[in-house]
Amino acid sequence: MFCATAFEPVFFSQGSPELIAKYGALVRTRGIIGCYLQTELGHGSAVTSLETTATYLPRTDEFELHSPTLTSSKWWIGALGKTATHGVVQARLLLPSSENEGQKDMGPHLFFVQLRDLNTHKPMPSIQIGDIGPKAMGGYAGVDNGYARFERVRIPRWAMLSRFAGVTVEGTYVKPVHAKVSYGGVSGCFQWY
Repeated sequence: MFCATAFEPVFFSQGSPELIAKYGALVRTRGIIGCYLQTELGHGSAVTSLETTATYLPRTDEFELHSPTLTSSKWWIGALGKTATHGVVQARLLLPSSENEGQKDMGPHLFFVQLRDLNTHKPMPSIQIGDIGPKAMGGYAGVDNGYARFERVRIPRWAMLSRFAGVTVEGTYVKPVHAKVSYGGVSGCFQWY
């Protein structure tokens, strides 16, 4: 249940003014239904251990979301099993570096992703989504907790929740004023209620 209620406050507190202008009214009026995808099957909510990646591709000005292992599957996400159409995904931001250095891992960041088609409600291409099924001893039985995997899903650069930290079109990282500001995912949720 927490992951479903976290979506809206995280979207509004971390999203750029442009992202909020584009989707804010839909979020407020439930024109889209959101969830917060942080917890992973292999790591729980240990943000520093997340395996899901968002690699910036300067040639196309996009991020590529990817779940490289089974343990990187987003797991126990409230409203994801059957309901959510969009989500805020916590993933490790990977930026291009020089050929000798490979990629720079900038740590966990947030990304806005369409999960299901708004007309058919089927998962978007290259996204696997499902309900995790019955919970032990009936815990949260009324919540459609789900899982998701991303198979090199492309999203535009503007879909990064970049109110405090961002990436330029060239692939340069724009640091937040204070490093802890961009951790505002879960901790930032409670100030909105």
